[in-house]
Amino acid sequence: MPTLTAAQIHKLNKDPITDPHVLLIEIEEEHTGVFHAYTTDNQDVVSNGVTYVPATIEFSIPKHGEEQEPVTVSVSNVHRAPGRALILSTEAIMVRMMAVDVSDPDTLLIDTLDMFQIAGAPIDSEAVDAELGPVIDWQHPVPFLRTTKDRFPGVWV
Repeated sequence: MPTLTAAQIHKLNKDPITDPHVLLIEIEEEHTGVFHAYTTDNQDVVSNGVTYVPATIEFSIPKHGEEQEPVTVSVSNVHRAPGRALILSTEAIMVRMMAVDVSDPDTLLIDTLDMFQIAGAPIDSEAVDAELGPVIDWQHPVPFLRTTKDRFPGVWV
């Protein structure tokens, strides 16, 4: 997971935010080279040589509690590419999520690496609603950010 500089942390906590942060999502069929790159921005974003095209993407993050709830992602299927890719897939579908500042899209603020895979995905003509599960790989540490006063001062107000 990338380490944020003090300047990046200050910029994240600044109000009002001068440059928006957008999500970049890579969906890849493992070992096949089938690859899709999407962004939550309304225009193409080029980050580290990859062009991410706009898509309607929504995430559902689980609530804190005793019960384990899955992370879900809903991707627009209007142009049929995500649904077609899932139907034709023969290998696991890996999902990588990254956050970038649009003024510096080559610097990743958050990167989940390839820590998620699609566990199940009902498909219809409007959306692909995928349930994301963790990729169990004992060789890599799980990235996380601890909520501290230095990193997230707005939480402690």
